[in-house]
Amino acid sequence: MLIVASPYHLTTREPAAMAALLLARQVVTLLPTPLEGAGSSREAMAAARRVPTYRALVESWSWTQPLWEAQVLTSHIEGESPAQDMFEVGQKIAAEEALGPLRQFTNDQFFDDDREYLGALAADLLKGGPDPGISVPLAAGLDRFAARHNLSIARSAPQSLAQRAEATLATDVQTVIVPILLQASALRLLHAREVMGDLLERLWEGETVPGLRAFAEGFEHRREEIVEGCRDDEVRLIEGAASISIMTLPGDAVLRSSLTALAAMGPRRHHEVRNAENLPALFDALDRTPIVSMVVKPLGAPSRR
Repeated sequence: MLIVASPYHLTTREPAAMAALLLARQVVTLLPTPLEGAGSSREAMAAARRVPTYRALVESWSWTQPLWEAQVLTSHIEGESPAQDMFEVGQKIAAEEALGPLRQFTNDQFFDDDREYLGALAADLLKGGPDPGISVPLAAGLDRFAARHNLSIARSAPQSLAQRAEATLATDVQTVIVPILLQASALRLLHAREVMGDLLERLWEGETVPGLRAFAEGFEHRREEIVEGCRDDEVRLIEGAASISIMTLPGDAVLRSSLTALAAMGPRRHHEVRNAENLPALFDALDRTPIVSMVVKPLGAPSRR
């Protein structure tokens, strides 16, 4: 139960991120930092001083600080960061003819300058991801990182055309209804993890679906302990039920579904993509490596405390 979560979802506190922070042993995300000295707090602070948009992103993430300190959140596994995978996906899009239709959205110089990279990435994260030239390589990079390290990845319920196309690639789908904290402070999440500690250990050490069912049952019995004192929290506690669908996706699901979405946007783009499918692509074993995805969809009316 090491789960990769998108920085988009952490920025907006999406249910996918909140569920991962409650349920995973550890959550890995892409921490936007300078490409040179990636992961260095000194470099990050220097970047925040010179890039105003990046500074705004850092401030919006301040709520997560206790989760980093408790090592529930991390940006590295085995010394590696998803940033490198995002960079490699950008190179794939630039080099492979089969991915040519995606190049209409991308900027070849995106990774060439730290200031431009951090400013554009931070702006897109703060806006929720409207720029596919950034969001597509980032999402595909997270999948690539998950495939390389045999991690699961959290996803939101499909809404966009590309997300719905991606859902058609899923296999071995199993769904469980689980209570989660849809809105909560970092300290409340840590408290809930402590209260549910024994059941989380069973989830982490055993099979995922039975473990989620046991967690859901235990949450109902321990709810009052989980929410005790929540009126004093800096963020109002909101809990609710969510369907969590555990499924298997191919490692290149983001790129394939993005091409499918482009093909559905009009006859010209459809022609471009169909032709691209017949062109040779460089072999990448990670494209065919299955990844386990956890799709989180809130259900019903949330309960505000």
